[in-house]
Amino acid sequence: MITRLRAVAILGAALFLGAVLGGCQRDGRETIISAVGSYGEIAVMTTDPELVTALEPVLERLSPKETFVIREEDTYRFHHFTDKRWRDGRNYRNLFFVCRWGAGGPVQKAVEKLLPRDALVRLTSGRGGVVALHDPYFRNQLAIVAVARNPNDLIRSLNDQSPALRDTLFRDINRRIVHDNSRQGLMPDIAQNAWNAYAFRIELPSVFKENQARPDGFPGVEWLRTDGATRGVTVSWEEVSEPSGLLQDREWLADMRARLGTA
Repeated sequence: MITRLRAVAILGAALFLGAVLGGCQRDGRETIISAVGSYGEIAVMTTDPELVTALEPVLERLSPKETFVIREEDTYRFHHFTDKRWRDGRNYRNLFFVCRWGAGGPVQKAVEKLLPRDALVRLTSGRGGVVALHDPYFRNQLAIVAVARNPNDLIRSLNDQSPALRDTLFRDINRRIVHDNSRQGLMPDIAQNAWNAYAFRIELPSVFKENQARPDGFPGVEWLRTDGATRGVTVSWEEVSEPSGLLQDREWLADMRARLGTA
C-alpha cells in the first residue's frame, strides 16, 4: 500500500541537510533524464581507500536489518568507488560522498564542484559536517556529502549523525518512490476491486497487472510488473483468532508462504 510520507526533514544543528537543493552548475551535456538503479542501492565515493574500512560501522547504522516476509535483510546495499572510479557510481539514485578535505584527487574535485562556495567554506573551516543535495546530476537523485579536514572528525560526525542520516534516506527514498508511482499513475479501480473480491485495500502503480488469484483455491493473489522488471506483490490471508501473535511467528509465516508458493 502506498504510504505518503512527508518530505525530508532538516537533521539538526550539526547538519544543514536540505540547505543546498540543486543550484549546482554543471555542463548540460552531462545530464540525462533520470538516475538509474534500485532505490535500495547507495554509491559510496571516498577520497581515501582507507576510509572504506573506517566507514563500516557508519554504514551498518545506516542500513539496519529489516524483516521482509520471513527473513532479515539489510535495508541498503553499498557500492564503493574511489579515485577515478567515482564516476562509475555517479548515476546511482543515492550517492554518499565522504571527503577528507586536503586529500585532493577526483572525489574532492567532484565535491568542490557540487557544493556552493559558502557551504564548502563552512564545512572546511571547522570540524566538518554533512549536506544533502537533491538532483545533483540526474533527476530523482539524492546525494549526501560529508566533508571534514580531519579523518577522525569526519568519521565521528557521521557516527553521531547516523540516526538522522538514516531517517533522511528513508524519507527521501519513499518520497521519490511515491512521486514515481504518482507520475506513472495507479492501476484503475484496484482499490475497490480488491476490497470487493478479497476484503482488503491496496494501491499499485499502473505498471502492475494481476497475474493470478486464488491459485488452486488457495487464498492468495499476485500482481506482477509489466515493464520488464521481475518484481511483484503477493498477498495471502488466513482467518485466525490471534493474528498479532502469529505475525511474530516466523515458522507459521514461512509455512504460509510455502503453501502459497506450492499453490
